[in-house]
Amino acid sequence: MSDAAMRELLAYATEQRYHDVVWYTDGRAWGVRGGEIVDDERIATLTRSLRIPPPEDGQPLSIAIDVSPYRARAQIAWAQDRQVVQHTLRILADAPWPLERLRIPQKILTWIAQRQRGLVVISGDVGSGKSTLWQSIVRHLIAPAGRTVMTLEAPIETIIGHPRVAQHDVPRDIASFALGIKHRVRSNTSVIVVGEVSDAETAEQMLSAAESGALVIATMHTSRPIYALDRLVSLVPAERKKVVQVQLASTLAMGIGLRLARTIRKERIPVIEILPAESFVRHAIREWNMHDLESYMETQARYTFLKYARMLKNDFNVFFDNGEFERVTDDRSKELEPEVS
Repeated sequence: MSDAAMRELLAYATEQRYHDVVWYTDGRAWGVRGGEIVDDERIATLTRSLRIPPPEDGQPLSIAIDVSPYRARAQIAWAQDRQVVQHTLRILADAPWPLERLRIPQKILTWIAQRQRGLVVISGDVGSGKSTLWQSIVRHLIAPAGRTVMTLEAPIETIIGHPRVAQHDVPRDIASFALGIKHRVRSNTSVIVVGEVSDAETAEQMLSAAESGALVIATMHTSRPIYALDRLVSLVPAERKKVVQVQLASTLAMGIGLRLARTIRKERIPVIEILPAESFVRHAIREWNMHDLESYMETQARYTFLKYARMLKNDFNVFFDNGEFERVTDDRSKELEPEVS
């Protein structure tokens, strides 16, 4: 790998605000900005002869290169489809974002940070800001309050840089997410961040940790919080589902959904949906009535994607090209100023 070629690619990708750059050995290449694929001839040119052999252990390769006037950090992952190799370069932040840059109401961030126990599920598509959200909350609100944090990530994307935060790479530092959560029992960790929940053992260990008094923050690749709950329960065997539903109903503190919207200045800002752990929500989860939860979100929830979009339309002059937000109009933008219950 040529340092000069990688430096040029990183400099260009950072300048274009790409969070991922993808290229194949057959010549296909693009950038990803705010979750959207951007066909970019410059990316294709810069990556045409850039071939990076994967490490023997097959894990993502971390690199850091000086790209004047800053230092760019990135990770490269590989995948192979027949004779074609895919490279994915992820541009990493040097530190968690400041809270004000998230553009999420402070009362929501504070409410999450002040939970002493329970489960907070952050859901969203790839590139929607799930990691950015929990990293900023941990760095700026939870750790400074004197609480110890253990993160389980695959891989570590941003160095949080606080003495009370211990970041663990799965599987380099700990063999699995489930094993990492078990380790928490033998430590005085009060907050656990689970970067990926994709198997029954991780889901059940996570719920047990929340029951035992930890605050667990988990991210899941689903578009809405209620779909994240459904995914959690679907991971476990049929004979364990009822137990998990009861655990989930008793431990859920909040479900947060994230999507990105565009402003007229082409910025990407988060649109959020909140599933609060109210008594009705807990009862619906315990009885596993997803229809009632859907109805609740449509009729009673204070933060849904559409309601929050209307509020953003007023505050940030946002427009939405997703059909789900086409009903947002200026005359309805001041419709509510919701509070977190």
